[in-house]
Amino acid sequence: MTLDQIRYFASAAELLHMGKAAEKEHISQPSLSIAIKKLEKELGVPLFRASGRGIEMTVQGKEFLPYAQGILRQVAQATEQMQGIKDKLNREIHAAYTTTIASAYIPKLFRDFLGSGNGEYRIYSHELPSDQIVEGLKAGNFDFGICSKVTEDGKIIQIPIMYQPLVMIRPKGWNKSAELSDLIREPFVSYLPEYPMYAQVNALLERLGQTVLVSYYAYSEDAIARLVEQGLGISIVARTESMEQYAIEILSPVWLNEGRYIYLTYLKNGFHGKAVNEMMKYILSHCDMEGHI
Repeated sequence: MTLDQIRYFASAAELLHMGKAAEKEHISQPSLSIAIKKLEKELGVPLFRASGRGIEMTVQGKEFLPYAQGILRQVAQATEQMQGIKDKLNREIHAAYTTTIASAYIPKLFRDFLGSGNGEYRIYSHELPSDQIVEGLKAGNFDFGICSKVTEDGKIIQIPIMYQPLVMIRPKGWNKSAELSDLIREPFVSYLPEYPMYAQVNALLERLGQTVLVSYYAYSEDAIARLVEQGLGISIVARTESMEQYAIEILSPVWLNEGRYIYLTYLKNGFHGKAVNEMMKYILSHCDMEGHI
């Protein structure tokens, strides 16, 4: 039993004429008649019989009609409900991003995207660490993320959209050397050990043959900068958009020539509505990666 067969039956029951029912359903009369015959065969009962130039319903057809009408009503209701869900899917954007780009890049991105003719969209924003962003993507909580490099597992796609050089930061008026050999003499403020940047900075120091004395750990560049600002040590961090607000010196010594990428991150097989697709295209078309890829 197919939905088309039920719809053809309901039209024939309404009009009591195969030709008129076929015209209403935009198919040929033979095709409609064959579909109803197949339905009768499947049900094992006659639904119509000839009556003059038209048809009339059998007792069995009259008993089946309320069920057919109920099915068609439910389909119509489901279709209407799904249309509402589709409209919501095409309007809403659930974006997650890390603290490192939250103060300026993200607000400007949202403003410029909506100001470029996309004002009808609604954006839900979430500020989280990179690993939690990936967990949220896999759980279906976010459409895409903007975050650091994560461990590859085949389910996630990451496209670089921003480059942040590593810099050395120290308190204003520290007046001590920025030479690599002097690092080991200063207290060091580090990323938390479970964060990817901790591993990157440590790997850099190992390649340079240096070991630092970590006195403090913090979760973000801003948190590290606040500790450095208070004279608690120096650090090596990715240069972020908010760093200028702190009373620190930002140095780029010749030995510090690495950086990190920030990535547009999304599920490999994820489904995206119109709003999300438009925003991801906008991000990729406006990223500035010249000289870093």
